[in-house]
Amino acid sequence: MPKTFLYLLLIAATCTFILPSPTWAGTQSRLVDLARKKSTTENAKGEQEKGTLDNEEAETKESSNSASEKKQYPATTIDLKLKEQLDNINDPELYILGANDQIEVSFFEEKELNATKTIDEAGNVRLDLIGSVKLDGLSVIAAQNLIRDKYKADYLQDPRITVSIVQRAKKRFVILGQVRSPGYYEVPRSIRLNIFQAMALAGGYTRLAGRVIIKRTTSRGEVIQKFRLKRLEKKPQNEIPIVAEDDTIIVGETYF
Repeated sequence: MPKTFLYLLLIAATCTFILPSPTWAGTQSRLVDLARKKSTTENAKGEQEKGTLDNEEAETKESSNSASEKKQYPATTIDLKLKEQLDNINDPELYILGANDQIEVSFFEEKELNATKTIDEAGNVRLDLIGSVKLDGLSVIAAQNLIRDKYKADYLQDPRITVSIVQRAKKRFVILGQVRSPGYYEVPRSIRLNIFQAMALAGGYTRLAGRVIIKRTTSRGEVIQKFRLKRLEKKPQNEIPIVAEDDTIIVGETYF
């Protein structure tokens, strides 16, 4: 109860005790009413101030949550470019052929020329009559058109040819340590996957992650590369390490 209300009540009671006349009775009544109005006003003001504080706290909390939601960490989601490449795997107009992809070349009439070939490391296949054809970097449709044009140029009048993928070459690697879903992963070999994209496939790295080790077997033996995540994040895209076949990626804490 506010102090002002108590003081006014005390004055009213004193007046009643000393001078219990009708005049003072009216004064007492007015003092009590005044005290009640004062109390009501102060209570309303207090509720308003409390409401204002509650609103400010709610706005602050909402702002904090909003900022938290907007704050993103690198390598937590698959970037749009990689997602597009993965989505295009089954599209003959968009999938890009590469080394070790196995294709089938089928002729509508000249069945004897049908062939199943694997693209070599140089990106070529060897076909009857026309010899070596470079298909690395072409879509399935583009490869089909190129082969048809080569046969049409010197050997067949109006060849009808289809090219299809028998088996896509896979790039397999393992990622361990401070990622959300450690394990083995595969992507089409033609996709150039960088280290951040690899971590994104594994669900992104945790808050404890601080360094990355890449172990790679080459003709000269095992090669080990070490990187600090914070330094890698500042590098341009063309300087981010690319994942190779059978790489072992270890995402460690700040200190191993």
